Amino acid sequence: MSHSTSNQSENDNPTATIPRPPGPLDIQRWGPGAWNEVVGNSELRRYFMDGLRSGQQVPNTIIMGDSRSGKTATVKLYVQALACSKRDSEMLSPCGRCETCRGNVGRYDHRGVFVNLTLGQSPAKRELHYMPIDCTRIGSTELRDVLDDFRDYGGLRIIYLDEVFRLKTRAMDEMLLKPLEELNYVWLASSVSVKDLDRMFLNRFPVKLRTQLPTLEELSDWLVARCQQWEIEWDDAETLIRLVERANYSPGKTLHVLAAVSSKASRLLTRGVVESHIFDDDG
Repeated sequence: MSHSTSNQSENDNPTATIPRPPGPLDIQRWGPGAWNEVVGNSELRRYFMDGLRSGQQVPNTIIMGDSRSGKTATVKLYVQALACSKRDSEMLSPCGRCETCRGNVGRYDHRGVFVNLTLGQSPAKRELHYMPIDCTRIGSTELRDVLDDFRDYGGLRIIYLDEVFRLKTRAMDEMLLKPLEELNYVWLASSVSVKDLDRMFLNRFPVKLRTQLPTLEELSDWLVARCQQWEIEWDDAETLIRLVERANYSPGKTLHVLAAVSSKASRLLTRGVVESHIFDDDG
C-alpha cells in the first residue's frame, strides 16, 4: 500500500525528475573525488596525502608517467582537497559539497580561488590560487603574460605545468628557469618523459615521482565500482579482465570504452565492444 502511494505521489508531482546516469562526456571528463577512487599510483597518493596531513606545502614536484595514467587527475584532487575547508579530517578527501568543491578546480582555465584552508589542526583563512597550464598549447607570449599576472595574487600560489616536456620542443623551458628559482610558488609538473628536459630545469624540482599502473585486481575492482556508479552493466568478469588487458592497465583508457557504452540504450559492456575498440585513438 505505501509503495503504491509513493509512486502515485511521484507521478503527480510535475517537478519531480529522475536523475539520468552520466553520458559519454561526463565519463570522459570524470576525475576522482576522493583518494580511495584513485586506482594505482599508491606512491603519488601517499605523497599528496602526507602533504595534506602535515599542513606543509609540498616542494616543487614533477610527475612522470604515460598518458592517461592519472597524473593530472591526482594533482587536481590534491588541489581540491587543499582548497576544501570541510575536507574529511581522516580520509583527507574534499567534501564535494562546499562552495569551493561545487565550483570545481578547472583543468586549464581557472585562476584565483579564495578559500578557507585547514592547515594541520588549526583553521587559517588564506588565499589559494591555482594556475594549471596546458604546455601543449600555450605560446611564449601567453606564458610570459600568465606568469606576470600571477605575481599580483597573494597567499599560496600553485602552478601546474601539464605535459611540461612540450615546452622543450619549442625552446620555452628556459623561460621558466628564473621564475622557478626566484618565485615563491608551489610548482607542480607532469610529463610523459623528462629525458630531453634541461638539467638545470629539472634541478628546480627536488621531488621526482613516477606513476604506477594498477594491478589487474585493482583495476578490475575499480571498473566494477565505476560501472555500478554510472549504471553500466557488463556481461561477465572476463569482459572486465579483457578490458584491463586491452587498455594496457591504463585507467584513463578504460574510461573511453565506458563512455562509448554509456551512449548506447542498453548501457551494456560486452566482450565484442572491448575487442572492437580502437585504443590507438585514445591518446
